[in-house]
Amino acid sequence: TINFLYSYGDIDNIKVFNSLSDAIDADFSELNIKNILINNSKNDCSDFSFGKYVILKGSFNNCGDKALSFGEMSNGTIKEIEISNSYDGVVAKDDSIVNVNLVNAKNIKNYCFAAYNKKPEFGGGTLTIDNYICEGSNFKDLKSKLFINE
Repeated sequence: TINFLYSYGDIDNIKVFNSLSDAIDADFSELNIKNILINNSKNDCSDFSFGKYVILKGSFNNCGDKALSFGEMSNGTIKEIEISNSYDGVVAKDDSIVNVNLVNAKNIKNYCFAAYNKKPEFGGGTLTIDNYICEGSNFKDLKSKLFINE
């Protein structure tokens, strides 16, 4: 629905409803997002690649795939997010490094948190979760790092 390509800057609010594919796709960008609201995405609610991304507050509901997907050497910092009714919660893959301060997730069908290698030209992902509420499983492959502070 929204694609940021080679974009830089600060965004106060993003709201996307009823997306037929990824609600937000950002590539080769550096974005600071103050508030993000995604409701009903047929695929990823958000997909970040090859860049640096900061999200201060977010709400992700009814994501057909991942609520937040970081891939291809992205760097992500997330302060506070809520996720509900999604397939996966937060995913770091393919040499991405993601740090999350606070996650409140419910009704996650697959993994709350996952770090893995998907594309052979990259290594694994690194995901650190500081505070969370999420009932469900987590996944990490042998190339990746997943730190969950309880």
